Amino acid sequence: MPAGLILHGRRSAVALLILAWIVGCGPEKPPPQSASASAVQTPASAPPTTPAQDPAAVQSKTNPPSPAAAPPSSLPPFQGALPPEQKREVPPEKRRPIDPRVPLEDLAEKGIWPPPRPPAAPARKIDADKAAAAGIRQIESTHLTIFTDLPESPEVDALPKIFDAAYPQWCQYFGLPDKETPVWRMQAFIMQDRDKFAQAGCLRDELPPFENGYTYGHELFMLDQPSDYYRRHLLLHEGTHGFMYTHLPGDAPAWYMEGMAELLGSHTLQGGKPVLAYFPRSREEVPYHGRIKLIREAYEQNRAMILERVLTMAYRSETEAYAWWWAVAAFLDGHPRYRDRFRKLFVLMKDRKTFNGEFQKLYADDWPELCEEWQVFVAGLDYGYDVSCGSVTFAPGEVLPADGKSVRIDANQGWQSTGLKLEQGKTYKLTASGRFQVAKTADGRTWHSEPQGVSVRYCDGLPIGTLLAAVRPDESDPQSPSALLRPIVVGRETTITPEKAGTLYLRVNEFSGDLADNAGQVEVKIAHVAAAP
Repeated sequence: MPAGLILHGRRSAVALLILAWIVGCGPEKPPPQSASASAVQTPASAPPTTPAQDPAAVQSKTNPPSPAAAPPSSLPPFQGALPPEQKREVPPEKRRPIDPRVPLEDLAEKGIWPPPRPPAAPARKIDADKAAAAGIRQIESTHLTIFTDLPESPEVDALPKIFDAAYPQWCQYFGLPDKETPVWRMQAFIMQDRDKFAQAGCLRDELPPFENGYTYGHELFMLDQPSDYYRRHLLLHEGTHGFMYTHLPGDAPAWYMEGMAELLGSHTLQGGKPVLAYFPRSREEVPYHGRIKLIREAYEQNRAMILERVLTMAYRSETEAYAWWWAVAAFLDGHPRYRDRFRKLFVLMKDRKTFNGEFQKLYADDWPELCEEWQVFVAGLDYGYDVSCGSVTFAPGEVLPADGKSVRIDANQGWQSTGLKLEQGKTYKLTASGRFQVAKTADGRTWHSEPQGVSVRYCDGLPIGTLLAAVRPDESDPQSPSALLRPIVVGRETTITPEKAGTLYLRVNEFSGDLADNAGQVEVKIAHVAAAP
C-alpha cells in the first residue's frame, strides 16, 4: 500500500556525493583524479581517447548527460540496522555483523501499522443504484469490477482490461494455474472524493486510515493519482496484494509483501497490455513513480541502507520505505544468482515472524556476497540499471606469481575478479591494452574505447571505458562500505600499494544500464614492483 507521491525530476546540479562511484555523467572535462582511500596509486598520464565519430552516437544511450561531482573528502557509510541517532561513525566493536546464527527477526523493528494481513474476505454486494445516485459509476471485466467517481476517459475505462492482463502474469510468477472455478475476481474503489463512497456505503468499517491505497481480501480501495501511469501502478500494486492474500497462505514481513507489490506494480505497456516487474528505463516512462530518485537521494545524503536494515524495517507509510522495498525486490528478482531462490520465497509465507530467518538460511552460502552486491547496486542505481550485467563475478585470489600474470576483463560486465591476491604494503604495476566497444546505436554504429577511456561521455566523473580497479579484502564487513565502491583509476597504467591484502577486481567505467551493448576485452598485465633499496 504505497503512501505519498514523489514528483519525478531532473538530476540536481548540486555536487553528488559518491563512494567513489557517482551516479550520473560528468562534465565535458573530467575532474582531477584523487587517490583511493584503500590504496596508494600513481595513475598514468595518458589522455582519454579522442573520438573521431559524431558524439550523437553515444548521446542517444539510456542516461542523459548531467553535471558531475567533485570527489568526496570521506566515504559516507551505509546506514545499518541501528537507531537514527547512531547512523554515522559507529565504532567497529559496536557493529552487528550479519551472522546466519542470529535470526533477522531478532533485529526487526517493532511495527504498529498495519495489523497482521487482513482476511481473504469476499467482495460485498454494492447497491449500484445508491452508488450511481452519488455520482459513482461501474466498470467491469472478467477479473475486476471498478466503482469510481472519475469521469469517462480512455485511460480510466481501460483499467479493468489492464487488471485482466495482469492476472495470468501473477499466476505465472507464483506458479499457479490461470484457470480457476469460479473465476477469481476483485472489486476496486477508485476515488476522487472519499466522502461520496462513504455516503454510498462503499467503504468498509474495518479499513484503517490510508493515504493512497489499501487491500482487504477481495476488495481494494485507492485514491486517484496524478498520472495515468501511477494510477495503473497503484491498481496493480493493490491487485498484487489481493492476489497474494487470496491465493497464498500465511504472511511475510513488510519488505517482501510490499516489495512484491512494488515489483509487480512497476510495469510498461506493450500493445495496450501491461508487462509486470519492469525496470524503468527513464523518468518519462514512469511519472510520479519516484522510487529510483528517492534511493539516489538517500545515497547522496549518506542515508543508504545496508540490506539488513531494509529487511528488518517495520511497516510504515513513508514513500521512501516503499522505494527501499521495491529496490530489494528488483535487485533479487533481476540478479542471475539470486533470482530463482527469490521467486520461490512465497512458499515461506507461513509466519511473518519466521520468514526472515528462513530467507537468511536460503541465502546462507552467499550471504556476504549478497550484502556486498546490494551496496554496489544501490551506489550505481539509475534508470535502466541492468542487474544481470552489473552483477559482481566473485572468486578468491591466489598470490601473484613472481613473474606476474596477465588477465582479460570483459567490457560488458561489472566488477570481475582477476583471481589474483595482492599483499598488504607491496607495490604492483598494472598495464592495460586493447580496444573494445562501449556503445552500439540503433542504426548499427559502434563506438570504441581503449583503457584510458573515450572522452565523448563521462560516467561518475571519468570517461566511459576507463579501466578501474579495486582491492577487495578477503574478510569483508557487510556493514562497512565495500571496497568495490572505492575504485582506483588504472587507465593504461598505474601502480597501487594496497593498505589491506585482498583480491584484485577490475571493470571498465560504464553505466550499468549501458553495459549490455559493450563488447570485447581488456588485457591487463599485473607485475610486482621491486621495493626501493
